[in-house]
Amino acid sequence: FLFSEYCGECGLSLIEFLQFKAVLLDHSDNVIRNDNSTELLILPKECPRSDIVFGENYSNYQLMARQLWCKYIRVSAELEINIDSKSRLRYKGIFGNENEWRQQPILNDVNDLFHMFDPCIFAMFSLITPSWNRFKRTEEYRLWETYEPPSISLQKWVSLTELPKLLSPGSTSGGHQFVESLWREQED
Repeated sequence: FLFSEYCGECGLSLIEFLQFKAVLLDHSDNVIRNDNSTELLILPKECPRSDIVFGENYSNYQLMARQLWCKYIRVSAELEINIDSKSRLRYKGIFGNENEWRQQPILNDVNDLFHMFDPCIFAMFSLITPSWNRFKRTEEYRLWETYEPPSISLQKWVSLTELPKLLSPGSTSGGHQFVESLWREQED
């Protein structure tokens, strides 16, 4: 829906910024959380994982931060997000010099890194809120809201250790009929 409203970069950047914060939380006991930016949007487990955050530089948080800047914040970035110019200049001061960005003191403090993209998170959240409100008035949202995934009744649950015995050739336990009945239920 965000892409149809020409603000897909808002959603994508939110996902990557929040995943960046989550990785820092998971790998550091020294993070001081003094805001609720990680609770603004709770990402489902099925959410695609950022190549920047979970890729080959998984433990290099400074490089991750710079790659996020290059992708979303830098002027003429691939998916440049709409933030205020003062913030954009601040990020440029940190990451803009190709040869000196690693020496920035802010990049050596895990708390500073954790809160680095908070202005972007809050800006993107405020930009997608009207889209979210419009989406809630669509037929797609009503379908999504009422959707219930198919489930298998607990009475027919079989452990993975029992299943090979049920399905083995010559089994008299009715395993084949059991599996066929599950498939029929899913089709109905």
